[in-house]
Amino acid sequence: MARPSSPHDQALDELYAAAPEEFVLVRARVEGDLRRAGDDAGAVDVRARRRPNLAAWACNQLARRDPDGVAALLDATQRIVDAQANAEPGPGAAALRDAARDRHDLLDRLADAAVTVLRGRVPQPDTYRASITATLDAGSLEPERADELRAGRLTRPLAAPAGFGPSSAGPATAGDDATRAETARQALAAARREATATANAAKTAAAELTSATLRADAATAHLHEVERALERARASAQQTAEEARAAQARADETRTAADAAADALRRAEQIGRR
Repeated sequence: MARPSSPHDQALDELYAAAPEEFVLVRARVEGDLRRAGDDAGAVDVRARRRPNLAAWACNQLARRDPDGVAALLDATQRIVDAQANAEPGPGAAALRDAARDRHDLLDRLADAAVTVLRGRVPQPDTYRASITATLDAGSLEPERADELRAGRLTRPLAAPAGFGPSSAGPATAGDDATRAETARQALAAARREATATANAAKTAAAELTSATLRADAATAHLHEVERALERARASAQQTAEEARAAQARADETRTAADAAADALRRAEQIGRR
């Protein structure tokens, strides 16, 4: 895959290479880099980018890990589409079917590689295989998506194509229809599983938020109680200090009175001796 030729392309390449959990942070950083470089339009474009679905993310990483394989899929698809326009019954149609079969094998190999990218990241990566296969298939067939697939910048999975190119190598068979229907069912099932997983994650996050909120409220209440106890202790200490000062004053007064009495007694004794 060719190196990006502009800071904006470099920013996008870095963004879509990021792990899903790092996407938002990387987006904010590269957006800031573009703004500081004076590329406000590029920064706005980056800011509008959304985190890819896991199936799309796996295809994006595949484009980075095996760019030659993705390029081969795009080339094989284009050759078959071009050949279909001139396909004739007989050996030509048979050769076209063989080419389509080879493309199918390549598509399977690339889908296997993309599923491997998800291993260790999700509990059951094979559940994304149908969606990944459909995305690679449609991405190689749709010109507007081919550049995104080649660059590894897909943001969502693509639906399996209903047909292959402007014409077909031969009449569709019940087996072809069944295969497409099964692919669609698998993609739908994968989408439902991902939606369920997302909903469960949202429920878990909500429960954790509620628990954290309750703990924060309890901590706040405890802090308020500690503050009130501290205020009471300060008031008690102040009262005790005032009482100590009063007692000291009384002690001083008593000592002064005792000294005066002692002086009076000494004077009386002196007078008595005379």
